[in-house]
Amino acid sequence: MVTDADLAQSEQAGRWARDACRSRESAPRYEMGMDGLHRRRRWQTGWDKRDQELSAARRETTRKTR
Repeated sequence: MVTDADLAQSEQAGRWARDACRSRESAPRYEMGMDGLHRRRRWQTGWDKRDQELSAARRETTRKTR
């Protein structure tokens, strides 16, 4: 059974992977079953959230320079 702490750790790992310029499809696939699926989804959630933050920061920077 996957705990909340495990899922939070997976989400943080996804954020770090986005910072390291890894693709969204590079989510870990070493754990099978529903536990692995939940961890992968949280990893992708972290990746997506960080991507949105970075995109918003780029838009802000672009607006200020115009």
